[in-house]
Amino acid sequence: MKRLALCLCLFYLAPHTNLYADTISLVADDWCPINCTPNSDSPGYVVEIAIKVFEAAGHQVEYQYLSWNRALAQVASGKSVGVIAATPKELPNGIFPDEELGYYGNYFIVKKGSDWRYTSIESLKNIKLAVIQGYNYGKNMSEYIVKNPDKIIQMGGNDVVRRILLMMQQDRVDAYLEDRNIAFYTAKQQNLMNKIEVAGTEGTPIAMYIGFSSALPQSKEYAKILSDGVLRLRKNGQLKIILDKYGVIDWKK
Repeated sequence: MKRLALCLCLFYLAPHTNLYADTISLVADDWCPINCTPNSDSPGYVVEIAIKVFEAAGHQVEYQYLSWNRALAQVASGKSVGVIAATPKELPNGIFPDEELGYYGNYFIVKKGSDWRYTSIESLKNIKLAVIQGYNYGKNMSEYIVKNPDKIIQMGGNDVVRRILLMMQQDRVDAYLEDRNIAFYTAKQQNLMNKIEVAGTEGTPIAMYIGFSSALPQSKEYAKILSDGVLRLRKNGQLKIILDKYGVIDWKK
């Protein structure tokens, strides 16, 4: 009887343990420091948040690289559970948490010393602009990309940020539309920090999330677990520890 009573006490002392634990498969393309190399000591701050939150709820997290369009397609179909750094526009039928996991902005990254500067949509007409296939760049830039395919270099696949930055050094790209944190984080890893600069910005920052599959009945529960978990990590200081590791400032500070 004492052993039974002890077991019951332990059960009630662990309210976050899920007796029906799942493996939550997360996918995305390489977008460090948000999500980096899978199965490494530094898989990205969003990946580390997800692991800490879902493991506390009794779930396991698996994370892998896919091209962005393939990642979105797999989550839309339910083949994967969630896509990292997605927006509702990119995953229209997805299930999204209340808590965002950061913001990204439209920065025009150019080779150091470039004379070109972004002043308006018109200023793009004489340059080759690199973008990543399937990304949400906001209304103005998304419309420009669709209407001017001859002036756009669209790329996808793994390691795409590094590849575009190297193309810029070879003068095959005039400007690259990317979040500043992403571009400079990758540039630092490749010893390119002193070879790129920002030539202007467009629009307002866009909130990003882990978008969960509407094809899976557990997704609403996962979204709530993640939202509650982010709030808890911010309150107990663990979120700051994770963000500091990647040199990222809390978007709500």
